[in-house]
Amino acid sequence: MSPGGSGAPPRRTLALGAAILLAACAALALHAAHYHPFLSDDALISLRYARRLLDGHGLTWTEGRPVEGYSNLLWILCVAALAALGADPIDAARALGMAGAAAALLALLRAFPPRSARDALPAAAGAAALVAAAPIAVWTVGGLEQPLVAACLAWATALALPLVAGRGGDLTRAGAALALALLCLARPDGPLFTAGSLAALGLGAGERRARARSAAWLAALPALAVLGQLAFRLATYGEWLPNPALVKLAPSAHRLGEGLSHVGAGLLALSPFSELALTVACAGAGGFFAPDPARRARLRLLLIQALLWLGYLAAVGGDIFPAYRHFVPFVVLGAFALAEGVAWVLEPRRSARAWRRSALALAVAVAATAWIGLRDHESRRAIAERFEWRGQVVGIALRRAFAAEQPLVAVTAAGAIPYWSELPALDMLGLNDYELARLRPPDFGRGRLAHELGDARAVLAREPDLIVYHVGQIGSDLRVGRELDALPEYREAYAPLTLFGGAAPVEERFVVWARRESPRVGLRREGDSIAIPGHLFAAQGVGMARPDAAGRFAAVVGRGTPGLAERIALPAGRWRLEVDASGPVLARVRSSASGAPLAEGATPLEVEVREPGGLPVDVLLQAPPMSQVRVHGAALTRLRP
Repeated sequence: MSPGGSGAPPRRTLALGAAILLAACAALALHAAHYHPFLSDDALISLRYARRLLDGHGLTWTEGRPVEGYSNLLWILCVAALAALGADPIDAARALGMAGAAAALLALLRAFPPRSARDALPAAAGAAALVAAAPIAVWTVGGLEQPLVAACLAWATALALPLVAGRGGDLTRAGAALALALLCLARPDGPLFTAGSLAALGLGAGERRARARSAAWLAALPALAVLGQLAFRLATYGEWLPNPALVKLAPSAHRLGEGLSHVGAGLLALSPFSELALTVACAGAGGFFAPDPARRARLRLLLIQALLWLGYLAAVGGDIFPAYRHFVPFVVLGAFALAEGVAWVLEPRRSARAWRRSALALAVAVAATAWIGLRDHESRRAIAERFEWRGQVVGIALRRAFAAEQPLVAVTAAGAIPYWSELPALDMLGLNDYELARLRPPDFGRGRLAHELGDARAVLAREPDLIVYHVGQIGSDLRVGRELDALPEYREAYAPLTLFGGAAPVEERFVVWARRESPRVGLRREGDSIAIPGHLFAAQGVGMARPDAAGRFAAVVGRGTPGLAERIALPAGRWRLEVDASGPVLARVRSSASGAPLAEGATPLEVEVREPGGLPVDVLLQAPPMSQVRVHGAALTRLRP
């Protein structure tokens, strides 16, 4: 039996194919449900691009100079297309994830049509291996482009299998070329698979002229796709390379070591499927069990593609996401290799006993792969990683509170907070920022992949109104967090605030750093008046603020839970402090430097600053005993002599 077929498939083939597809999709849905609601933070970066595209802002992540902070153009466009029809972008990404996996399964069925119950085993084996692999299940719901990559690669492979054997007409050539072109648009490293296909054609079987014609097709359309995207990149962003290349690529022995370790760990996590697929591909390509030149050519294609991809993955340093997401192409190629091996076992000269034993061994191997995948640490990370949903609470709270002011929010997690807040944002790790992506430290390439950048002084020069580490941590051990923490001017300019978002029972406590003198979120100075917003009384470690009915943050003040606004630069003179609160408030004004009290008592309260140059002061608010009030804000007004 050989892959592919000609003419319309008979009714029995369609029925068997539909049964395999439905069973595989159902099994994949159950497997993927084990990891739901996992959603990658980087997926939310892509969804922000899609949303801004639909809102008329183009393929941009925020206001200002546009940058290409994504590496999945076709995926973003597909999500945007579904969202334009009314789908929620997250739902659209997940629907596309399932559709991509189903398309990959269809490609397997196209390559190995189940003409009978016996002939259905190759496609069934490949489909079982595909849906049992943790990378496929996790990234079906993870929100990134891996299912689209799987679909494009599967169809490129299914259509290229006859081509490398010197068979197939122009329609097959056009289909394979189109799939490879889409793969180039799905990821910038997609052209690797075009290169692998061309290499396999050069080493293929059959008539040389037919293979040369196939090579021309397979080179032309992907080249047009690459050149078209390059032209768009130059016209839109003015750059030859996308930002992810600047942030992630640092060829070095250190990166290679990390990459080799990642590849080895990924292959082990996919045991025994990975070893079996590679053994079939290597042995078959070398002619050990496949004397048929066409079969050797097909297995050579799969082997070249797999080794080329794994070599690339090692060279770039591997990956940091759960469940070995970049092993999705390997799983697809391995599923085809497994199906090819089963097809060889089922050849007429094999005894029924031999293929039954092989089927049993294969079933055990697939079950073992699924079991190992479920227990693997990297797969379990997808179950443990839920911070993006905490970021949803934080982002929505910030949007409700500050939508009118549109503050600039600096973030280290560039997905959840910007996506759900819909506020202008600054990516402190540089992926979505032109300047920071080009400020490489001397030791670049030796830190955590994609998390090495972040220049504190460059960040402060942009004067972000809010700074959020991760999804609301007090600080960060990333480079930018350490550098900011070491700068005295950072703590002088920014106040860490403890805020709450959401509503019980999913209320989240988080910390943001607010620029004290920001006219959007900080003090508002007009002539002889200083307005203090309620959230500035939520100094981390002392106060806290919760949204009011309008979504604005109001400090919650009790007798033992004071509100504190720190380091307010107060010019010399006599001032009157008034508090906008839901009840009576007691206040204490003290020197920020010495802690010496300047005034204390019920509000309104008068305070005098005698130093000619003024004085930084702290304002501490408390409620009377046995009471709690909400402080919406306060005002300091200079009194006339």
